[in-house]
Amino acid sequence: MTDSESLRAVGLSHSYAVDRSERPVLREVDLEVRAGEAVCVVGHSGTGKSTLLRCLAGLLRPTEGEVRLAGRRVLEPPEDLAVVFQDYSRSLMPWMSILDNVMLPLRRGVPAQERGLRARKALADVGLDGTEKLYPWQVSGGMQQRVAIARALAYRPGVLLMDEPFASVDAQTRADLEDMVLRIRRDTGITMVVVTHDIDEAVYLADRVVVLAGRPASITADLQVQLPPERDQLTTKADQRFLTVRAEVFRMIRTELAQAGSGR
Repeated sequence: MTDSESLRAVGLSHSYAVDRSERPVLREVDLEVRAGEAVCVVGHSGTGKSTLLRCLAGLLRPTEGEVRLAGRRVLEPPEDLAVVFQDYSRSLMPWMSILDNVMLPLRRGVPAQERGLRARKALADVGLDGTEKLYPWQVSGGMQQRVAIARALAYRPGVLLMDEPFASVDAQTRADLEDMVLRIRRDTGITMVVVTHDIDEAVYLADRVVVLAGRPASITADLQVQLPPERDQLTTKADQRFLTVRAEVFRMIRTELAQAGSGR
């Protein structure tokens, strides 16, 4: 994508049908993610973060409003976009080798020889070279999530959407995967939207942190993260700029939870 091309939600609202009635989840969400930018979406559990991501991905049709990618309305999953879900165990085919899993989305429109080259490069990019002949059930959860990310990267999308991608792994693996994503973003310039409930993760990965709150939810804050692109787990998370944004996001979410608990 060029700088003039972006991923946008315009007046996006979404409701689910529940017992013959409509349950509104999102209300008039306006969000623009510029080319090459990383935006993290945070909010308390059940606030509609994953619903917003699925609308952005073209997997859900908004009840109102629209999503546009590079100026074109999104009515189905765009070709220039890939999604990584939280449940990596369900997204990988256990009967297929790791290499075949990564090549899976390339079967359409990519010559056989190039599929292998692209898949092997993507595996190397996520630190999994040498695992091509193994099966998903033969590697750890963290490695399975790396395979899921490699599959998305092999597709070479301009936009990568990630839905709680590291929620199911241990703390050290999570830190390693965060650093891997930062490196990939630096090397490729990919546009990213990451949904996460982890505030530290959001501030660490993002150029901007978007807070989703309310019932139905809308964007209540859009905070710029004034940190350099080169980041590390120790130095960055001790930086006063990191701590300031983290505290502000934490305060907003705690306030929202308190108001929800009091029935306001």
